[in-house]
Amino acid sequence: KENPEINSYEKLREFVEAYVNNNYIQNSQLDWENSLKSEIVKASGYEKVEGLVDRELERRVENYLQKFKDVGMDPAEYLKNSNVDLDELKKEWRSGAEEDIKFELVLQEYGKSKGFKPSEEEMQEELTKLDGNTRKMYNSDEERLKSMITYYYVNSKSFKEIADQIDANSDTKVSDVKTSEKKTKVKSKKS
Repeated sequence: KENPEINSYEKLREFVEAYVNNNYIQNSQLDWENSLKSEIVKASGYEKVEGLVDRELERRVENYLQKFKDVGMDPAEYLKNSNVDLDELKKEWRSGAEEDIKFELVLQEYGKSKGFKPSEEEMQEELTKLDGNTRKMYNSDEERLKSMITYYYVNSKSFKEIADQIDANSDTKVSDVKTSEKKTKVKSKKS
């Protein structure tokens, strides 16, 4: 598509430069968040999460297969024709699923210790944003939808607060952020 605001080489150069810079900043932020996530998981001390990981892998397989159904393809036919083995996929996905589970456990524990939960106004706002597919997935069960929204709200708010504590105290390590119910403050090295 043509962009009427880009009507010269100089404008094109500025547009591309801004796009590349914005992309670099976004990728740097994602890299930092992923690194922080890994550090949080390492510091968490969670060991035995196999049952949760197995359920997460099953959920991922269901989502993977559903994508083919959504575009009118037969998942079994696709798997056969592309030589994709679901057991091999699960093996590839296992470490990521384990890290995700441990990370979410930390976020939920942190959020619980802080008393995070969406206000009624925030809840209603999120409910109105839900698309038909999400509502269909939950059979329009209002309580399940609210539970899902609360879960993601707590995770998001917890991660933001932990990240802000790490970012605001550049000499603070992830292990200094206590996520248990008894200690939820950052131990400052400056004190």
